[in-house]
Amino acid sequence: MDVKKKVLKRKLEKMKAAQVKLRKKERMKEDQEEKEIKEEVEVHDPEQESEVQFFFLLCSSITDLRLA
Repeated sequence: MDVKKKVLKRKLEKMKAAQVKLRKKERMKEDQEEKEIKEEVEVHDPEQESEVQFFFLLCSSITDLRLA
């Protein structure tokens, strides 16, 4: 029984590590997409710039909630 517990515990740790790795990869991908979008969008008006920043913050918050 003790060996079975250890094996299951190890599997759980591996699954958690894989989940963390996947989240990190997704965040890196999102950051890259966000960076590309920001490069495409040229904002000259400070008010528009704050709206764009708010939009990206909102999108990232929604994504974080979906991952949680």
